[in-house]
Amino acid sequence: MDQSQALLALDKLRQSGWMVAVHNDYRLNGENYTFWLLTKDHLAIKAEGKTDAEVMGMLKVLASTVEREQDGIDDLLEEARYIKADNTRLRVMEAAARWLMEVGSIEPGLLGDDAAAEYEDIYVAALDALLEKLDGSGGPQ
Repeated sequence: MDQSQALLALDKLRQSGWMVAVHNDYRLNGENYTFWLLTKDHLAIKAEGKTDAEVMGMLKVLASTVEREQDGIDDLLEEARYIKADNTRLRVMEAAARWLMEVGSIEPGLLGDDAAAEYEDIYVAALDALLEKLDGSGGPQ
């Protein structure tokens, strides 16, 4: 990769959202080196070498690898959020079932079939409202 290809590679990295956080040219033991640090959102990649072209080649590979890994991590986090929300709903349903069995159970015929059905309808509506709240901004995300 020559200098013009290095600039093109840097432009492509910038177009995909990477920003130059640090670029430093320095001399070590009489030899020239260049250091680059790029960031994108909460990600960072860095490379150093003797030429910009050498470093841009490394950064292209690093950016591609990091983004691919981040996509996989994002998928896992989304799955974890779903499982957490689903487990919360499950715990609410289990608690509701326990409460109905232990405290709030009304046997059909005790107050009449109509009263038992009405009580159950009210309870189900309240449970639905709670589950809807969990799915909205008030619950786990």
